[in-house]
Amino acid sequence: MLSLVQILSNALLTAISPSDMPQRPTSNKSSRFSSKNASQTRNKTTNNKKPGNKLTCNKQTIHTSTKNHAEHCSAPSAPKPQPQASKKKHRQKPQSESSNENHNTVQLVTLTEQQANQRIDNYLIKILKGVPKTYIYRIIRKGEVRVNKKRVNAKSRLKPGDIVRIPPVRRATTQTPEINDQIAQSISSRVVFEDRRVIVLDKAAGIAVHGGSGINLGLIEALRQVKPQWSKAELAHRLDRDTSGLLLICKNRAALHYYHDLFRDHKAINKRYLVLVHGRWKGDQVIKQPLERYTAANNERFVRVSANGKPSETRFELVEQWTSKTQGEFSLLRATLITGRTHQIRVHCQFAGHPIVGDSKYGQQETDQALGKPRLMLHAQQLSLVDEAGEQQHWQSTPDDNWQQWIKTLKQ
Repeated sequence: MLSLVQILSNALLTAISPSDMPQRPTSNKSSRFSSKNASQTRNKTTNNKKPGNKLTCNKQTIHTSTKNHAEHCSAPSAPKPQPQASKKKHRQKPQSESSNENHNTVQLVTLTEQQANQRIDNYLIKILKGVPKTYIYRIIRKGEVRVNKKRVNAKSRLKPGDIVRIPPVRRATTQTPEINDQIAQSISSRVVFEDRRVIVLDKAAGIAVHGGSGINLGLIEALRQVKPQWSKAELAHRLDRDTSGLLLICKNRAALHYYHDLFRDHKAINKRYLVLVHGRWKGDQVIKQPLERYTAANNERFVRVSANGKPSETRFELVEQWTSKTQGEFSLLRATLITGRTHQIRVHCQFAGHPIVGDSKYGQQETDQALGKPRLMLHAQQLSLVDEAGEQQHWQSTPDDNWQQWIKTLKQ
């Protein structure tokens, strides 16, 4: 049986058939063509014209035969759309038969209570399906997106009643691939907790939490299809694609607002990870180094330690160390996030001179290649928080067989 990682990775985008797309209004050229043919029909049926043959179609008076009467038009009291004047007339094409849909007008959207209380970039990513994230961030930076007629940055939070200006965009008209019973069963088997507000899922390594950037089907899109009560599920936080472990998912907007606020207040939540790094780590350490996002020349986004970055803190506890006769030295750590920046643990380990095993972005690529290209050895092991009822919740995840097998291999 294929693993959940393999199944989701192989999910293909299904094409939208022309019949699924909106119809383009009949052009003026087609209307003139219809009128011309209608005129010819009147000339041909002059001798057979009877009072009952005079009909009204879309405010135009047309004379036709009794046979065409039933096929194309109705009595004046119940008008129907204009008939096709000839079999040779070109059929109406859908509004867009290509994979792209043009939105050529500016949209002004007044936000409701349900749409507010989120960042402008996240709001645009949700409503502009098929638009690359890089393009969304570009139109925000250029000031083409405005809130209440003012420029905003990507992190600006929206309030009920805000008027958002969305510029014309070109986006792909895509359809989320449907999951099969095997995927649904695999996702359900990884649920470690569920109540009426949230789901806690033990995510496998190699699965993106959401679609985008060439990924047609992410975990959250698949999850929404498993059960009707999961159809509005949203991510309370994120894990990198190659990171495994505990992931909190909200079932409705009210829960999402509560847990977003909770994750922003890092003192109210506790997240611990298991990390395997190269080399011999020296005891327990606290790394406080500001982190900054940047874009490389190839447009790939990275994070680095920088004085211009945001304050970031990670506490590391040494769990185990060993030296392999053939593989080198390794240290198993437990990392606790005090802040929650993008790629924080990965970059702090790199800064300490002990990159994470299997980290293709910040690690030792040549060394990992020689080891057989192990998975990213980063696992979200524990998650503790206070829920909406004020009760303390604690969840724990044991690394799966894939993790255990790599640990065994690297100890040889």
